[in-house]
Amino acid sequence: METRTKDLLLGVIFGGWIGLVYSYCTMAFNWMLMPGIPLKPPQGGAVFDYILTYILAGAAMGLVCTIPKSFWLGVALGGVSYALFLTTSALFRSATVTDLFLTAMFGFMYTFLPTAVLMMPASWLIRLGVNAQHIPADQPELWARKVFIPVLVTLVIVGLGAFSIYNRDQRDGFHLVNRLILENRLKSSSDELPASLRTVQGFLDGAQGPYALSISDDLENFMGPQPVAGELSQFLVVADFESGLRFACIFQGNVTSVPYCTNF
Repeated sequence: METRTKDLLLGVIFGGWIGLVYSYCTMAFNWMLMPGIPLKPPQGGAVFDYILTYILAGAAMGLVCTIPKSFWLGVALGGVSYALFLTTSALFRSATVTDLFLTAMFGFMYTFLPTAVLMMPASWLIRLGVNAQHIPADQPELWARKVFIPVLVTLVIVGLGAFSIYNRDQRDGFHLVNRLILENRLKSSSDELPASLRTVQGFLDGAQGPYALSISDDLENFMGPQPVAGELSQFLVVADFESGLRFACIFQGNVTSVPYCTNF
C-alpha cells in the first residue's frame, strides 16, 4: 500500500512538472526571440492562469495513468482522461440542447479521439518517470536511471515546447504591429495615424492601457480586404487591450509591409 501511494504521488508530481515545463517553454522560447513583445498565451487569458492550467491538467493525468498496475493500461487511461476533460468542458459551454448534441457528436470525432491518441505519449512519459524510481534489489547498479530518465523526459518536453516557436513571418508581424501601437498610441488625432490604424475605430481612446498580441487564422471573421492570392500564407496578428479595444492586422507571408487593420 505504501508503494502504491508513493507511485500515485510521483505520478502527480511528474505530471505537474511536465505541464509546467511544456507550458512555460511554449512562452519562453518566443519571449527570447521577441523580447519586449507582450505575447498572449496560446489559449488566451493570463500567463499565470495558462501555466497553472497545464500544471493541474498534467497532475490529474499523472494521477490517472499511475492508478492501474498495468503500464500500458495506465498510459491509455491517461490519454483518455485528458481527452475526456477537454470534450466535457466544451459541452458545458453549449447554450442549447441542440448545441449540446452537435458539440457532443463532433467533439467525440474531432476532439476526443485525436486528443486521446496525441496525449498517450505524454502519459507514457509520466509513467516512465514513475517506473524509473523502482530499482530491482538485485540490480542496484541501475540507480542512475532514477535521475537519468526524469531528466531525459524533461529534455523531450522542452523539445516539444520548441515546436510552439512562431515562424519568421509571424515574428515580423508581431514586431510590426507592436511598433505601430507604440509609435501611435499617444497621437492626438486620427489624421496623424498611419493608414493601417485609421480604419481601427476607437484606437486613440482604447490603446492607452496594457495590451497583448496573438496570432489567429480566423480569416473568415476578418472584416477587411484580404490579399487575392496565397491564402495558406495569410494570418492575423490580433491586439487585445485591457480597455476592451480589439483589432487585427492581416499579413501575407513575408510580403506585407503595410498591413490593413480593422476592429476584430
